[in-house]
Amino acid sequence: MTNSPSAQQILETWQQHTYSEFVLRDANAALGTMTENPYVLMVPIAVGGQGRDGVYNFYHNYFLAQLPTDLVPTSISQVLLKM
Repeated sequence: MTNSPSAQQILETWQQHTYSEFVLRDANAALGTMTENPYVLMVPIAVGGQGRDGVYNFYHNYFLAQLPTDLVPTSISQVLLKM
């Protein structure tokens, strides 16, 4: 398997995104890893947001605000698919 530059860039962006969420708990940093017009939907409870303001609101007021303070992220596995 070859790791193309785009696959490596996707992996690095994902790692920065999850770091922003679960370590920094910073909605603005998480938004920095997203497209210009992001959306998010937490399917089990049908809550989310659309656009930068909506996604920021979701992350800041719902998702990140509800994370337990003692949560420690642990990477189990990361797989790069051939692109």
